[in-house]
Amino acid sequence: RRVPVEQVDRFLRSKARWILRQFDRFERLSRIIPERRLEHGARIPFLGGELTLDVCNGKSNVGRLGDSLRVSVRTPSERSLRRAIVAWYREAGKDELERRVRILAGRHGITYRRVTVRDQKTLWGSCSRAGRLSFNWRLLLAPIEIVDYIICHELSHLTVHNHSATFWSRVEEL
Repeated sequence: RRVPVEQVDRFLRSKARWILRQFDRFERLSRIIPERRLEHGARIPFLGGELTLDVCNGKSNVGRLGDSLRVSVRTPSERSLRRAIVAWYREAGKDELERRVRILAGRHGITYRRVTVRDQKTLWGSCSRAGRLSFNWRLLLAPIEIVDYIICHELSHLTVHNHSATFWSRVEEL
């Protein structure tokens, strides 16, 4: 707010090539990634598959039934549906990611303290030295192989706290 318009203009001109490359990148991505409208009958990603939205009016509630995700909201709108679905992904993520961590850690004799699911903007997962694993709820949008890779990556950090050759060998082993 306090920067003179001339300075902003100079900055934008100096970054023009980068800005145009980003526009091109987003244009390419928009052709590859389908636009999804959250409405009755829409399909949303879940661990490499898709769930069909079953939207209805009523008390806020979301539940999975086979390949359907029943979303009940007082006033169905893109915003209310998104809020309800993200809350469901976070809850489902806690159960699913905890279960997958338990399986993979158990298979390799690895102990950990706790699993949390968060809304990280730049990380898929993280690991503390105290053994706490944290995962991004958006992992549920990816295929299960990607989810398992991220879990193995974070489990590897429980014993190797960097990205050295030893760490990558551990990831490969898992």
